Amino acid sequence: MSEENKEWTVMRAEPKPSVEVPNLWGVIKPEDVSHKYGGVDYMPWILVKKYVKEHAPGWEFRLLPLQDGDQPNFLHKAPDGTAYVLAQWFHKPTGFKLPEFIHSVMDHKNKPVPLGNVDARLLTDTHRRAMASSAADAFGLAGELWARMPIEDPYRDLQDAQPKGNPYQSKQAPKKQAKKAPPKKASNDRRDNMLRFFEKHSVSQERLEEFLGCKLEDASEEQINNLALLGGRISKGANPEEVLTREDEAEDEQVILL
Repeated sequence: MSEENKEWTVMRAEPKPSVEVPNLWGVIKPEDVSHKYGGVDYMPWILVKKYVKEHAPGWEFRLLPLQDGDQPNFLHKAPDGTAYVLAQWFHKPTGFKLPEFIHSVMDHKNKPVPLGNVDARLLTDTHRRAMASSAADAFGLAGELWARMPIEDPYRDLQDAQPKGNPYQSKQAPKKQAKKAPPKKASNDRRDNMLRFFEKHSVSQERLEEFLGCKLEDASEEQINNLALLGGRISKGANPEEVLTREDEAEDEQVILL
């Protein structure tokens, strides 16, 4: 079937005042947020699903396909040949649909991927990422991450109400806090050994530094230890690029929120 003759299944949202779209801004808590090297904050996709079920019952997520014969195709082609998906939230009890949400299929560098290069794993990752980003758009869920705003702590008021030492000492000069020791740098030998190992498996120094979020020469002992753990997985047959790209996604297919 030609591109021109493909039948769109997209259904535009129709106004139905009886259906209330929930506002979930401010629902997430600080402990829901995870961090990656390079200062990227994200919330795992499964928590997005959890909060929607708890605070927006009846709302479901789906990708809108092109109907190409008998086989639904969830990948859409942009004018430059890269791929994107159309996400949509709908209210199952009433059938009310929100407008479709466009989400690019991106690689580990957040660059768009050509349609012909999208494999099943990248499609499933994009499904989870589109669910998280469209939930922020539709309901404001985890919108603080996208807006780079602080996450409110629901227990903050209780913590502020706790007594803080002797009130009669309030006028005394505050005690100087001990400076936190900087992370211990890894030895040159460990860094060199790690670099040789990854270069042997076709991973460049530039790729390692991108993963670490710093120059290899500045890597801490903890960062080199993390690389060593990943190296153990590679030695057992894991794909190096997949290990470096999806280290945090191995269990929960998390969604990065930028």
